[in-house]
Amino acid sequence: MARPIARILGTLQLVRLSLALGAIGELWFAVLLARADPSAAALPVSAMSLTEALAVATIVAAGLFAFGASLNDVLDLRHDSAFSPDRPIPSGQIRTGQAVIVAMGSLMVAVSGAVLFGQSALLTTVVIAAVILFFNAAGKHFPAVGLLLVGVVHAGHMLIPDQSPAIMLPAWLAMVHMIVVRAIVHRLEDKRPAISAQSILALMLGTAVASGLLLSRSAGQDDRAWPAELSFDRLLWPLAAVVLFVIVAWFKTRRVPPVAAAEKLLRYGSLWQVVYGIAWMAMLHEWGAAGLLALLAGAGVLTMTILREAVSLVLRPPDYRP
Repeated sequence: MARPIARILGTLQLVRLSLALGAIGELWFAVLLARADPSAAALPVSAMSLTEALAVATIVAAGLFAFGASLNDVLDLRHDSAFSPDRPIPSGQIRTGQAVIVAMGSLMVAVSGAVLFGQSALLTTVVIAAVILFFNAAGKHFPAVGLLLVGVVHAGHMLIPDQSPAIMLPAWLAMVHMIVVRAIVHRLEDKRPAISAQSILALMLGTAVASGLLLSRSAGQDDRAWPAELSFDRLLWPLAAVVLFVIVAWFKTRRVPPVAAAEKLLRYGSLWQVVYGIAWMAMLHEWGAAGLLALLAGAGVLTMTILREAVSLVLRPPDYRP
């Protein structure tokens, strides 16, 4: 009985299910924003019921995330065997062939779900999958490229259901947030190659270009689902979410070793994508949508806690002595 449970937990650890919450929250937010826009009424995301739309968003987001996480572990097998032997594949919890099946199956699930959102959603999902593949095969070995691609993937999640101008500013915040979080995690974990001054400059240039592309698209928005002019008082909600993240991140990481701090920062950084969604919806006075995202955040925290304890107890049981 313990072996099947260990294998299931190993699979969940393989796909980093606790970190997938951020990706799911990004798509949930995009779905809720599109459904609040009368101009998007003809889109499949608005035509289906809310339950169906959120279910499809969950399938697509979880599928893409699991594809990337599993592919990363397969391609990093040699490195993990030497430096992270407790990872699912090096530790023997999951075979390499099984991890490949998880990766390919997750991608097929994500693409199949994206079909229900329409042709543009399918194309966007395929492009994101290609970016994930490039990141894992080559991009992550160059800090400036890898960090930028991580941000682009998170922004891309939000563009799957609808690519209207209204989603561009939230997508930009999601992108910048994850670039900064991943850069700090990279430094805390002392990863190689290190982030040099040239890498920082290249990353800032790439981020500026990506930001320009996203924010230029937001200039054409109307006031049907998004304010035509974003005044400072309207932006207080997302700005408060940014400030709150800085406070929480500092509080959670200030008295722990760098590696543990990196793990906590990445976990809370992923969760905070849902908090940003709550803030944007509160800014728009879409309180029902904000409440749904708050429930998702609560469920995510509970899931992360349960999985962390289950993995610790089943895969690394305590040694009882008489």
